[in-house]
Amino acid sequence: MTVLLDTNVFLFIARDGSLPKAVQRIVENHSTEILVSIITYWEIAILNNESFGKRKRIEMPFRRVEQAVEAMSARLLPITINHTGILHRLPMFHRDPFDRMIIAQALEERCPVLSADQRFELYKGQGLKVIWN
Repeated sequence: MTVLLDTNVFLFIARDGSLPKAVQRIVENHSTEILVSIITYWEIAILNNESFGKRKRIEMPFRRVEQAVEAMSARLLPITINHTGILHRLPMFHRDPFDRMIIAQALEERCPVLSADQRFELYKGQGLKVIWN
């Protein structure tokens, strides 16, 4: 099985947080291919930087992000033209641009997304499979 991690799940794993048992089993299964979107790097970089006008919301050195991806044996998923085409056609159920791109990537890659964000469920009608509980 191939799964794409939403940034919130990536952070849970990177910080050794507790995940629902079903999600933990998927992540720990050696036959699972874990994808981490470049969007996750981008989102963490922005939310880790006070110069963007918002209070820092993520405290994680960038090297720690790279180490977490390596520890998960995850594959970095770049953004492709096909991903942006899906993004362009997505209904605006969710306004967060990072989450919308992760949703578009999961749809294009035809893989479930692991996410605690309840708004992802709104995209089930577009074919998105969300795994959390």
